[in-house]
Amino acid sequence: MTNLATENIVAGPLREKIDIIVLCSLHVLGLTIGMALGLTAEWILFDGIEGGIISTAVITICSVFFGLILTTRYYCQFTSQVLELFNINLIVAVHLIAIVGGSYYMIAHFAWQNIALGVAMFIICGHGITAGYHRLFTHRSYKTFPWIEKLLLIAAAASVQGNVKQWLYDHHLHHGSDNRPSVVKDPYDIRRGLLYAHFGWLFWKRKLAPDNIILSQSAAWQVKYYGWLMIGFGFGLPGLIAWLLWNDPLGGLMAGGFIRVVLEWHATWCINSVAHKFGTNPFNRPDQSQNSFILCIVLLFLGEMWHNNHHEFPPDYRSGFSWWQFDSTKWLIWTMSKFGLTWDLKKTPRWKIKRALKRAKGQSLSLGC
Repeated sequence: MTNLATENIVAGPLREKIDIIVLCSLHVLGLTIGMALGLTAEWILFDGIEGGIISTAVITICSVFFGLILTTRYYCQFTSQVLELFNINLIVAVHLIAIVGGSYYMIAHFAWQNIALGVAMFIICGHGITAGYHRLFTHRSYKTFPWIEKLLLIAAAASVQGNVKQWLYDHHLHHGSDNRPSVVKDPYDIRRGLLYAHFGWLFWKRKLAPDNIILSQSAAWQVKYYGWLMIGFGFGLPGLIAWLLWNDPLGGLMAGGFIRVVLEWHATWCINSVAHKFGTNPFNRPDQSQNSFILCIVLLFLGEMWHNNHHEFPPDYRSGFSWWQFDSTKWLIWTMSKFGLTWDLKKTPRWKIKRALKRAKGQSLSLGC
């Protein structure tokens, strides 16, 4: 197993010289030019704007292309060392399709079946991240059969958040920096700003997960075929389901694919940003993790919003310790255990939780809080 106490973020004076406002402005300008050219091309080639697959494809390709060209030309001396242009263009393109193409199509061709498909895909794929990537593969909070591991890994791949190897590596660094911030660099460090922790960290190049990280056979399989699994199950499957069941492949692709992926992204990113900024810190942790009641307003976070609990006891299969702390991932893992599908669930004893809370309260009092 490799040592995870490794420098993770590319450092140097070049980072400070890049004006992120200019970067975003250029990218938006490129996307605007691309959209204009895409609409013009479709109007000329296809005699009108149909708002269908051709429109979405033409507009997206033109937009991403010109956004890439403008940013690359301006920052040609920086991009190869600092910026992760693939991530930038992927994130922008998927948002563009979801917001522009998806919104138009979902309004013009509204169908409850597509909404239901999107919700179902969100729940399934979201738990692929929380129960799979996070609590099973990163923290080893429980054990399960290889075929269930693969199902969770497929669901996680459909969330378009990278393969399990890179995800667990980044997350190990995130936890490793809790008590050793000068040794281990948190990839999504909240001290660098709310937007940086939310998605900005994905725009900068960082060290890839080392090859000598030991993976299970299921995890190695997912890493090898991640691209195919992501495209096939993340976008192909919802389109196929909608085509076979109610003859609306584009509606299924938009609701169960692009729009759902954008919502999942922000749900995950909010844990790195909002759940490290707003809420309560009952365990008085220095990493700024919070039990975020703001995120409790909606149930999109599948139990991950009790982040202060999680940072205090990372191996616990639960994030919500109390009955009123909604944690759907906990209940999924627990329910599966009752059917013999999961076992060796790691659960922090109640006395340890109370002792940690008492200690944290004493520290707060000693600091005059």
